[in-house]
Amino acid sequence: EILGDLSAHPGILDSANSLAARSVFQEERAEVKKLLELREGKGRLFFDVFMPFVRTPYNVAAQGAGMTPAGYAGAIKAALDGQSGEAIDRAVRATAGTLALYVGYNLAATGQMTGAYPQEQGERSTLPEGWKPYSLKVQQGDGTPLYVPVASLGALSVPLGVAANLFDAQRWGAGREDPMDAVYRAVGSVGKYMLDLSALQGLSAVCKIL
Repeated sequence: EILGDLSAHPGILDSANSLAARSVFQEERAEVKKLLELREGKGRLFFDVFMPFVRTPYNVAAQGAGMTPAGYAGAIKAALDGQSGEAIDRAVRATAGTLALYVGYNLAATGQMTGAYPQEQGERSTLPEGWKPYSLKVQQGDGTPLYVPVASLGALSVPLGVAANLFDAQRWGAGREDPMDAVYRAVGSVGKYMLDLSALQGLSAVCKIL
């Protein structure tokens, strides 16, 4: 009955379209719209060289950020705006992502998940053959490890990658005189993972140059 008279149920149609766009990372966001307008203007050369793809990587990053404790801020804002359904949805995603953070941290701590490439050249030289960053380490039947990138999990890869960076931040900060060094690394772990996404490598290069 609903499909036969969709015009009488605009809310359901809008929700279906919104969920469909989210599932393929094609949501309409004000920030993306501004970036696309900038790309069509004087910023075309910059975007063509450093960030040829805008909408999909931005939405992947935005969805992933919503699956961390930061996502609760969006849930509170939606609740204050009277959008109860959106508030519940954001809260559920933030809760699931926070749980993924806990799971990812434990996987990294037990050596079952890798983080970013080591910063020290000496540590990089000790990496085993086939090692990949931000990957789940699965033991094969012959005993050799298989590294499966968490990026295949879509937005869920963000809290997992952030968790791996958090563990590395704690490990690198162990024994240092300034305990705040590990704190700074932990706070920056979200942004570090975002810039390590393959789709944002161009933007990451710009940040490194600056």
